[in-house]
Amino acid sequence: MTLAKKLGSTVVIQAVGALATTLAALIVARRYGPEGTGYINYVNSVTNLYASFGLFGFPQAFIYMINAHQVTHSWAVKLSTYYGLIVALISGMVIVVINWAGLSSFLQVDRFSETIILLSSICLLFHGLYRAIGLTRLSVNRFNVITILPSVFTTLFYVLMPSANYKDLLLAYLAATVISALAGYISIRQRDILNFKEILVRETGTQIRSALGYGFWSFISAITISLLISGTYMLLRKAGTNDELSGYFGTAYLVLSFGLLPLNMVVPVLFDTWSKVESEESLKNTYVRMAHFGSLLFLGGVIAAALLTRPVIMLVFGEKYLPAIAAIQVFAGGIYLYYQGRLLSALLLSQGDHRVVGMAAALRLIITLVAIWLGLAETPGMVALAWVIGEGGAMLWMLSVALSRLRWPALQMAGLSLSWLFGRVKAGAIGQLIWGT
Repeated sequence: MTLAKKLGSTVVIQAVGALATTLAALIVARRYGPEGTGYINYVNSVTNLYASFGLFGFPQAFIYMINAHQVTHSWAVKLSTYYGLIVALISGMVIVVINWAGLSSFLQVDRFSETIILLSSICLLFHGLYRAIGLTRLSVNRFNVITILPSVFTTLFYVLMPSANYKDLLLAYLAATVISALAGYISIRQRDILNFKEILVRETGTQIRSALGYGFWSFISAITISLLISGTYMLLRKAGTNDELSGYFGTAYLVLSFGLLPLNMVVPVLFDTWSKVESEESLKNTYVRMAHFGSLLFLGGVIAAALLTRPVIMLVFGEKYLPAIAAIQVFAGGIYLYYQGRLLSALLLSQGDHRVVGMAAALRLIITLVAIWLGLAETPGMVALAWVIGEGGAMLWMLSVALSRLRWPALQMAGLSLSWLFGRVKAGAIGQLIWGT
């Protein structure tokens, strides 16, 4: 299957998952308002944070190592299984100790929510490991189907629980992650999955060290993204008397995610494909074609934000969510930074530059949370501005490294394009986007 067909099928299949995620967010927003939305967003962000800690960047490391013929598919599956079981055992012991000792929750949630967070994160751990390994052998379509399962089943269970309290919806998310993990296990088609003899060999130590090396910087990248989301919600919960501020920002972040949907869908495929490309010229041509699309995306995002934000919010979410408009408009103004950042991360990862991408993610986290902590948590629009500033810092770091290492004129053009675009955005327009409603 050609790259164009892979990308096309990816967009089509994962569009179903994106629509499911959007529908789930709309169900929560309509039923429970900003406060319920804020609580669900916070719990889900902490769950993803825990899962990111457990994954430790192994999915990206295994894809790279399998494609580079450093390890076998079977070895990666068995190591992932035993690793996941160890993490599950440790997590279970943590739950028992916390409940036995009567310790207070440092997550600012009740015992029920805390337990659901830990159990769901374990299931996401297995799902993430198995689906990544499956990508190296399965068809792209099967990989995409497995990827969207958590979103699809979460939405399905939301629909089947019309009268549930919003905290009870956490059970729906847990059930969805259990099913997704089982589907990931079935997809890898490994019968002797618990036969550990293959991993008890002399070479395993070297292979694990290599996986830790590759996975460490992918882990830094993933964990900083999760920390950014959960850290933002934690700061917003402290800044407000309830979860409403988190709900407004979460709505804006949902719109941003929807706008970045096409690229988020194809980044894993680009990473997998680019890591197999031996011709630098072919790699450059593919990147150039996709990079040029970023300028059009920026212009379209700004125009759409100016004309459609208010009517869409009123129609889809309701009048209660009008405070989210400013944050949505700020995100639209920074869409070019997000697009280029994701494209550059896939490019650098495919060349084995995990360290650069990890450092960029850490830089994004530090800049954003410091900006919020210093006073940009007063309104949703100002929080979004902190996010855009952090994304800009990370993108420029990756761009500078790519310019120096790959020496592509196309990347220089991308940098000039960035300056050209933002040089034409008036300061007054930016101010209106940030503080206007």
